[in-house]
Amino acid sequence: MSGGPSNEKSRTMKRITEKTENDTTFVGMEEVPESAQTDVLILEQFMREDGTVLPRQLTGLCKKQQLRLERCVMQAHWAGLFPDKTIPEFDRSGYKRFNRSASPSVLEFSPNPCPVVPGCKCINNDVTTVECYNIGPDPLAQLVEQYPRLSSLRLIEWTERDFSFDAFSPLKALSKLAVVQSKVHSVFLSTRFPSLTELVLNENAFSDFEQIAYVNGTFNENTHIVDLSRNALRSASGFHKNMLRLNLSYNPLTEAAFPPFSLLQQLDLSGTKFIISPRLNAPKLVEFYMDRSTVEMVDFTQWTLPSLQRLSLLESFSLKFISGRLPKSTKEFSVTSTQLSALPQSFFSESSLRGVNVTATDFDCDPCVFQWSVPISNLIKNQTNCAPVARLANCTLGISQHDPEIVRAEYGQSAILSCTAYGSPQPDIEWWRYRPATYLGTFHPFASDRISATNSW
Repeated sequence: MSGGPSNEKSRTMKRITEKTENDTTFVGMEEVPESAQTDVLILEQFMREDGTVLPRQLTGLCKKQQLRLERCVMQAHWAGLFPDKTIPEFDRSGYKRFNRSASPSVLEFSPNPCPVVPGCKCINNDVTTVECYNIGPDPLAQLVEQYPRLSSLRLIEWTERDFSFDAFSPLKALSKLAVVQSKVHSVFLSTRFPSLTELVLNENAFSDFEQIAYVNGTFNENTHIVDLSRNALRSASGFHKNMLRLNLSYNPLTEAAFPPFSLLQQLDLSGTKFIISPRLNAPKLVEFYMDRSTVEMVDFTQWTLPSLQRLSLLESFSLKFISGRLPKSTKEFSVTSTQLSALPQSFFSESSLRGVNVTATDFDCDPCVFQWSVPISNLIKNQTNCAPVARLANCTLGISQHDPEIVRAEYGQSAILSCTAYGSPQPDIEWWRYRPATYLGTFHPFASDRISATNSW
């Protein structure tokens, strides 16, 4: 069988060479065969906004630099060849996801599971979890269309002052929605969302609770976890009784009307502006935080918290008076940096505490006044400036000399007048107007209606 000339054209490339001898540089040119390997690129996730791709430009770059195609693709992206939205900047190891096909000359790219929506990305290639940054209403229709199975959506720095749920009505699986770090001051809930169980609206500009909570006059009853922290709310009401977790921290709240929470397990009122702690009936509440608030009086007789395990009042600089008893279910209790002179005499009498923090408070060290500490002496140890005391039988009746004699308040504002009394049994306290002498009422330490008043002024 005679051999004939091949019909396949031989391809060659010319390479310039340099060679230096005795300080003289010789420049030459030589022919080198070009590799027959053909680079086939599937670039679905590297598309221009007009839908075209860049295979020729990319292939040329790869050949010029003589790099492995996987690495070359990533370097082209870092150099700005592709839109930033195609591969997140942090995903520089993404080329490891590229696989070669059975043919060694073909490079296949695994299809990107996350559709492209301007300003948005799915988290960990999970099309049910999406985060968007600095967007407005325009991309929402595309987001809903591209991610029909979306269950968790986080919008950071929403560009509008208003936000409507209506765009998300087709998303039947949406269970968590967060709109955070924005200037949003109102949310429109014209339709109910049975699937929406968690709503996060922290770090916005809400000042009226009605701008958030109401769907046809009622808070969305299927939403059980709500975070409204770091807004500008001064009052709160309208919650339904089936809340599980509620965060109202770091709002200038001065009043709140809470329903009987039948399921609530966690409540955060840290950083609020209450003067007197709000009434609370939550039989399943486990954790309650009121750190760094301006509360001056905490009245445990107004709380029904039989399952409470952790209560935190850290850095309560304004706290002057506590009444009632700690729930016996409590395991951890913290109250620090206060103006308290003492806690109620039988405050810890029924507790089963494992941890206590009462540091940074100047307690009255009078052995009779300090009797409140006896049940927890092994837990507080060196947390106070007072020496440990034993239970005394001769503390029949008396008051603390640490209570302030002069109390000042702004005109029109309430003032807390404290009187820390001890005795066995714990005595009632009568209050009288000094001049003219007028009986004002009696304080009953453990009664739910603690003040019996016959006169007002």
